[in-house]
Amino acid sequence: DKPLVWMLHDGWPVTGNCAYPRECTRWLRTCGHCPQLGLYPQNDIDRSRFYRWLKPRLAAAARPVLIPSSNWLAGLVAQVPQLARLPRQVIPNPVVTDVFTPPDDVDAVRRGMGLKAEAPTAVLVGCMYSDPRKNAPDAIASLRRAAQQIAGLQVLAVAPSSQRFLAESGLPGRAVPFINDRAELARAYACGDILLFPSRADNHPMTVIEAMACGTPVVAYDAGGIPDQIDHLSTGYMAEDGNATDLAAGVVRLLENRAATHDMGRRARDFVVRTCSIEVVAQQVEKQYRRAIRAWRRRRQRHGARFERGHLARRIAAALDWEAQPPERAEQELRRTPMPAWGAGS
Repeated sequence: DKPLVWMLHDGWPVTGNCAYPRECTRWLRTCGHCPQLGLYPQNDIDRSRFYRWLKPRLAAAARPVLIPSSNWLAGLVAQVPQLARLPRQVIPNPVVTDVFTPPDDVDAVRRGMGLKAEAPTAVLVGCMYSDPRKNAPDAIASLRRAAQQIAGLQVLAVAPSSQRFLAESGLPGRAVPFINDRAELARAYACGDILLFPSRADNHPMTVIEAMACGTPVVAYDAGGIPDQIDHLSTGYMAEDGNATDLAAGVVRLLENRAATHDMGRRARDFVVRTCSIEVVAQQVEKQYRRAIRAWRRRRQRHGARFERGHLARRIAAALDWEAQPPERAEQELRRTPMPAWGAGS
């Protein structure tokens, strides 16, 4: 019986168990016979029908304020009756814009990454073969087409399978398996005239807004929540979903006029600072915290604070032994336990 704010980052809360339903519409009814069985976050046992029945009812009982991070995800929520009745507010994912920022000297950064300073450059981050929705084949096909028109095109690929990707593209460049340091990742983004992002299913991908914060415009498919991030031909290029030829056309268009693309990157950076910086997002989230607290207080005044919300909640509490000790005793134990100081490693 606490005020609850739930930030949603993919479609899992509205489906039986998949993160992105894509073309499947079973989640609109009951799920079951899941076509994504075994694909993360699922295992090989199909419980999607049961979870599709259970999850919306548990969420409705908890009565959270929902924060989907894209209009696409908010649209999925609106199609599930139990969730559609809950208060919600779209708030984008935040970016640390003083880390993800354009460098003073792009040529020096490229040389430091083992690339040619003067060559037109496409960057790809997280384009993994192990995840079909990341869509490495379309990225390779579009780069090959673009290379027929853009002389000297080079690629920086950052992913566990980057060596394979670079080899199959047939283009010069560099393959980096993984970058853990955020400042180093920002330099990788900044190497590119463009970031190529071929995903067919994403909510509000951090890769896109991190690259934009570094002044690198993005060529991506018009899919999921990506239209919330990119203003077509102003801060990037939105290709028709699934059309690799159009994706290649976007790469060519942005690399043919690199001066205009630089201006596009500046506008992309301005958009991210204005809408996705930590300070802007934190203020919006705080408002939703206060909204949840006000709603909780109104319920408490009308009905008193209750844990039990019905037959299902009672069964879950009994199974997990949540009712083994009275709330008053739990509160006394909590007060006797000293709280660690911030930074104490707890």
